[in-house]
Amino acid sequence: MNLASGGSAWLDAARSLPVAEVVEKLSLVRRGSRFGPCPACKADRENRSRRLPVGFSGSLWTCNVCRAHGGPIDLVALSLTGRAEHLSPAEWEQVRDRKSTRLNSSHTVISYA
Repeated sequence: MNLASGGSAWLDAARSLPVAEVVEKLSLVRRGSRFGPCPACKADRENRSRRLPVGFSGSLWTCNVCRAHGGPIDLVALSLTGRAEHLSPAEWEQVRDRKSTRLNSSHTVISYA
């Protein structure tokens, strides 16, 4: 696909990619329909369990720790930049507040770089 050719065909194709394919390309740990660490909160497992924090099905994923979610483009954007295309700055603050509360309750050290 030629990105310079204009149009949004490449973007539509990227949005429809299976999350499993993106997880593999990003070298994230995958077990069945789960992967980690979460690209948003960096949790590598659910609170007090060995289960990977992020579940996916088809082209959608959701973190069970911070509730970040999205499609393949969001997954790549979060992994590379720490920002997703569909969340506003106010929504990100809510995710971070929720993440901080949940992670602090499990005695996990938090650092935002």
